[in-house]
Amino acid sequence: NGVIKADSQEEKDFKDEIEEYVITSELTGRFNEFLERYVSSITNPTEDIGVWISGFFGSGKSHLLKMFGMLLGNKEIGGKLPLEYFKEKTTDERLIKNFEAIRKTDTLSILFNIDAVGNKNIKQEKNNIAPVLMKEFYGKLGFSKKFLKIATFERELWFEDKYEEFKEKFNAYNPGKTWEEYRDLMSLKYDAFVKVASENGYLTEDEAINLAKIPNDSLSIEEFADIVKKCINKKGSKFRVVFLLDEIGQYIRDNEELMLNLQTVSEKLGTVCKGRVWLLVTAQETMDNMISENTIKRMEFSKIQGRFKTKLSLTSQNVDEVIQKRLLTKKDLHAEYLLNYYGDNGIRIDNGIHFTEGTKSLEKFKSKEKFADFYPLVPYQFDLLQQVFENIRKQGYTGKHMSEGERSMLT
Repeated sequence: NGVIKADSQEEKDFKDEIEEYVITSELTGRFNEFLERYVSSITNPTEDIGVWISGFFGSGKSHLLKMFGMLLGNKEIGGKLPLEYFKEKTTDERLIKNFEAIRKTDTLSILFNIDAVGNKNIKQEKNNIAPVLMKEFYGKLGFSKKFLKIATFERELWFEDKYEEFKEKFNAYNPGKTWEEYRDLMSLKYDAFVKVASENGYLTEDEAINLAKIPNDSLSIEEFADIVKKCINKKGSKFRVVFLLDEIGQYIRDNEELMLNLQTVSEKLGTVCKGRVWLLVTAQETMDNMISENTIKRMEFSKIQGRFKTKLSLTSQNVDEVIQKRLLTKKDLHAEYLLNYYGDNGIRIDNGIHFTEGTKSLEKFKSKEKFADFYPLVPYQFDLLQQVFENIRKQGYTGKHMSEGERSMLT
């Protein structure tokens, strides 16, 4: 798949994406940088829970975000746990140790593209990010994602261990639709809800009618953080939550209120939940670039940088490694043949790709092993093609949408 989508939740997609993922030497460093801070927060509470993943289109940030989500959630995919897939992809002892440390946690991974689920009427909505996170969180717990007020009713029953009881009574009274099917249409028809809720003592009749008629979605950031804390405490001391927001840079880019809103959300989750809730986001540029291209003064925006102390910037410096492992891996018999071939013809091969003095220095084969790894390509071709793609991106409107790095090379 040429484009990794955060909101694709098909198990087949998960399996393909995790099997195809290559942990390069660059990514090994990125994984260790994040995982060591995350693992440390298990025993040492922290307020620094913000992670900013940056890189241009095609650099692999959405794929990395999705891998973090799979790894931390550690739900079985294709008959194997993500941890087992990842341990097969590296020999780095430090990284393997970090993978093993994640086993100590029970983590709810909430991955989505915020631009797809967020309210686009952002000019009138100053506090837009917290309600979006709240709805996605409620959805993962089995509550309503459409109306916060209805989800609040469900949550309170859950706190009292009465939620399953309520659903059974509702489903018995209203056999035409289950509670999950009925609740999102309640603003149109709510007689069954009012009947069940009032007659069984969950709400008074007036309270039930008001709840059904006015599904208010207002929510402060402080309320959001407090609710998340209560819910994770209900789930147990080892329970943790990771919010993974793809393309946050595109969502907040030109809106000062939303930028400051993101900073406050990260700040509150850190101070209230003390490292048991993390916020990972991706953007198509570094934070510094966002500041310089925006109207917000650097001094006013410095707080946002402070809330995202873990900054992972992706480049395409390991494109050759990805291409080699994804496309150019040889069978043992063929690899042995190429090793012997270069041993007999190495000087002639090197002379054939030698450039005259005064031209740009381009990388050739450094050993027979490199020849076997990269055949039929020559090492300098990776760098040369990247420069071609990068210059096409800079020339005209169409080029700006071309991905860079391994995705362009692979496709």
